[in-house]
Amino acid sequence: MDHAQAFPFNEAVDWKKLNIPDYPKIIKKPMDLAKVDKMLSQGHYKELDDFAKDVRLVFTNARTYNIEFSDIHQMAKVVEAHFDEKFGKSFKERKKRKGVTPGADQGSAKRTKPADTADDLSMNNDRYELPEEPMEDKKTQPVTNEDKEQLQAKVRNMNSDDLGKMIDILRERCPSTVDNTQEVEVLIDVDAMGNADFRYIAKFVGMCTNGSVA
Repeated sequence: MDHAQAFPFNEAVDWKKLNIPDYPKIIKKPMDLAKVDKMLSQGHYKELDDFAKDVRLVFTNARTYNIEFSDIHQMAKVVEAHFDEKFGKSFKERKKRKGVTPGADQGSAKRTKPADTADDLSMNNDRYELPEEPMEDKKTQPVTNEDKEQLQAKVRNMNSDDLGKMIDILRERCPSTVDNTQEVEVLIDVDAMGNADFRYIAKFVGMCTNGSVA
């Protein structure tokens, strides 16, 4: 974990070396960040909440065994707060996702948040065949209302995984088009896309639906 005070929690507590024989009597389920990382890479976690639960268990154990004003206890509180601040909102949003539907408005698309798993944390572009950048003439070609309608028609045929990846691409290329402020939906402002970004997204959507949009 990228926090200066996380180092005591990166490895399992060696209670024999530390000469604390009561540790296994008090801490019934030891956990450390290295173990969490290993289980994550092995696909052990099927739900994001399970991953978060084990991360928080690391800090709960530290606070349980160490007295309140000890360095380890205080460091556990600080790092857990950092974890919650950095990832908590993401977990909350992903947990509430139910499905995906396109928006009715011509200039926007609406994604109802689908259920997600911890596998998404390690998802990368290797799972997807990404399109090449549009040709120069396509990049400068104005986007028409018909283009937007065609794109939304194809979006309706995309599955949740492909829609999720489309939103990831948008976040990377033009983050201003994605609105995450809604509790149960992600809103996409199609009108806010530049021509080149629209054409790239159209190509990706076309690949996902075995067709072409632009």
